[in-house]
Amino acid sequence: MAAGILLFAIGFVFWFLGMQGAGDAKLALPIGLFVGVGGLPVYAGLLILVSLLLLVLLRSRIGQGGRSAVAVRLDELRRDQRIPYSLPMIGAALPVLILRHI
Repeated sequence: MAAGILLFAIGFVFWFLGMQGAGDAKLALPIGLFVGVGGLPVYAGLLILVSLLLLVLLRSRIGQGGRSAVAVRLDELRRDQRIPYSLPMIGAALPVLILRHI
């Protein structure tokens, strides 16, 4: 419960400062509940890594002008310049959850 409250509090502050959306802030609570206090360091490290990978992907020309659903979505994200932070959050949480349950 402590991890969920901590991540939600951080997400709330980021939302209040306009750094992320309210949906991303709300998603932090269940991620914290599932990851737990013991998984927070791994989650934080993976979150940085996945965020950087997404940034590199969006800055590159990969998928630009493509017709697949992924390429179209990448083009939309590049155009809008508003990236839903839930993508890296879930990308970082999934390996932690898988390792926790193995």
